[in-house]
Formats: sequence, C-alpha cells, structure tokens
Amino acid sequence: MNDSVYWHGRTYSSKQVDVLINNNFKNISSEKHKSISKKGGIASGIARRKKREEQEHCKKMFYKAMRLSGFMEDELRDFEKWQKYVKNKTEKLC
Repeated sequence: MNDSVYWHGRTYSSKQVDVLINNNFKNISSEKHKSISKKGGIASGIARRKKREEQEHCKKMFYKAMRLSGFMEDELRDFEKWQKYVKNKTEKLC
C-alpha cells in the first residue's frame, strides 16, 4: 500500500500529513481557525474571479482573431453551440 500523498509537486508521507494536521489544525483556537478559513475563502474568490476574467479576455481575443480571419457571426455562433454540446456530453460521461 502506498502511504504517500502527492500535493503541489511534492510527495509527503502519511506520517508527515498526520503531523501537519494534528499540530496545525486540531490544536488551534476556533477564532484562529475561522480567521484562516476566512482568508482561504477570500483568496479562493479572488482566484476564481481572476480565472474568469482571463477566460473572458482570451475568448474576446479569440473571436477578434476569428473575425479578422474572415469568419462570420453565424459561424462563430455555430462554434459556440458546438462547444456547449461537447461540454455537456463530456460532463455526462464523467
């Protein structure tokens, strides 16, 4: 049995993980735990917003390049419909 955990490019033994959890999260006060959780939630929201903005920017640049290449609006709409169809099909498979 493999007693290691792979996380963010590093491998940790299960003993190391237990020590980190026991020493860092189980022995802290509830106020400190709430503070850490709040900061994590805020950082998560910022990361999601940044990812969404980058995706929107890339999409705008893609469509701008497609229009400059001669694609028409109806072809781009068909492409978007195809993307949604493929996404729905792959989600159902998972």
